[in-house]
Amino acid sequence: DLIAESASVAVAGGIVLVLAALGIVGVIGFMVATRKREIAVRMALGATRPRVMGLLLSDVVKLVMPGLAGGLFVAAVLIRSVHTIAETPLTVGSTPLGFVEPLIYVVASAIAVFVALLAGLPAARRAASVQPMAAIRSE
Repeated sequence: DLIAESASVAVAGGIVLVLAALGIVGVIGFMVATRKREIAVRMALGATRPRVMGLLLSDVVKLVMPGLAGGLFVAAVLIRSVHTIAETPLTVGSTPLGFVEPLIYVVASAIAVFVALLAGLPAARRAASVQPMAAIRSE
């Protein structure tokens, strides 16, 4: 019964992660489209492909951080609320949640940032392969 509950929570979390990744793909794709001229000028002035990709992926991280901070805050509040309402200590297996809670937050944050970077990678690669003169002439 516990395994079924854990599996359902994992599936729900996976769906949320996929939906977040799709949102990031759309936002970064739009950002690249609107900054095409800027990226072309940077490339024309000598920016390397890795530099342009790094610039766009750092923008991905800047977009993800407020949501990550908000999500961690909401998670901490919900865990405290459930702990108070249930009046029993929450556990992960036989370990009290208090000991592993920081580790869970770090791992969840790392997974979220990794998925965001992975989702932003195609748009960053596409932006880094822009031909400067063609992009500047097209607008």
